[in-house]
Amino acid sequence: MTERPKVLGVIPARLAAERLPGKPLRQLGGKPLVEWVARNAERSGVFDALVVATDAQPVADALREVGVCVVMTSPDHESGTSRVAEVAAQPEFRDYGIVVNVQGDEPFLPRAAMQGAV
Repeated sequence: MTERPKVLGVIPARLAAERLPGKPLRQLGGKPLVEWVARNAERSGVFDALVVATDAQPVADALREVGVCVVMTSPDHESGTSRVAEVAAQPEFRDYGIVVNVQGDEPFLPRAAMQGAV
């Protein structure tokens, strides 16, 4: 039997969105949107590890305050995918065989969709 590769979920979150600036910290039911996304992904049981990738200290502070793992990334990324790639290349994440870009604005993404991405 083949062992399943470890799965890393990465949620890219930036404050400088053009369509909705500050989106990750926008409140939804009294919590930042990105916190809802992270909690939903954690509850799914799909990921062996989950991190939020951001270049914004306010996002990092808000999430660390509630126990969500955060990785600070370069502010120079042109896309969430490149932000995810930066995280995946870090030594502590290199042994994850599968990396999933979890969209930071989908707090109600079904488990089946996350599992399908894996």
